[in-house]
Amino acid sequence: MTVSPFKIGETEVTQELWTAIMGTNPSINKMDPQNPVEYVSWDDCQAFITKLNQKTHLHFRLPTEAEWEYAAIGGKYTHYYKFSGSGTANKVAWYIVNSNGSSHPVKQL
Repeated sequence: MTVSPFKIGETEVTQELWTAIMGTNPSINKMDPQNPVEYVSWDDCQAFITKLNQKTHLHFRLPTEAEWEYAAIGGKYTHYYKFSGSGTANKVAWYIVNSNGSSHPVKQL
């Protein structure tokens, strides 16, 4: 499969950015504004993108499925890892085994 050139955000949308654009924070875990925003729907994301585009005068959008998969494996820099950037999940992702059941600030893994 071929994916046309595109840009994608380096991290998940933080609670801080979501609140700045939307005026509210729907997240349950509000311990750190640098945590990813949580408990948002596809419709919520579309509203966020519309407001973000209006405020910045740029054109943001959600990635296509193919773009997301390409980015998730590390794009052209992949070394055929099982996970983006590593063959070991603990090195690149927070999940049930290493997260203590909580979200964490972006860019920590």
